[in-house]
Amino acid sequence: MSNRVKIVADSTCDLNEELLQRYSIETIALPVNLGDKACLDGIDVHTPDLFEYYRQSGKLPTTSAPTPGRMLPAAPTMAETTRQNTTPMSH
Repeated sequence: MSNRVKIVADSTCDLNEELLQRYSIETIALPVNLGDKACLDGIDVHTPDLFEYYRQSGKLPTTSAPTPGRMLPAAPTMAETTRQNTTPMSH
């Protein structure tokens, strides 16, 4: 039996591309709010944008957990890994 583990992390894990690829780590974009503007980390907003927002507004960006809809694309690979690592139990 394989001891495979599927790692899913939010985009703020800040792992470099080499590690993400080597370990097949899937990242989910973390919601970032710049005042009233909702963005997704690494998609709509990047680190320099966060510093610029703070410089201009004097306010820190806020974050929230990814929605279930943002997590859904990772579900098939997590389910497959789970299926491969499940041992049926006899009663």
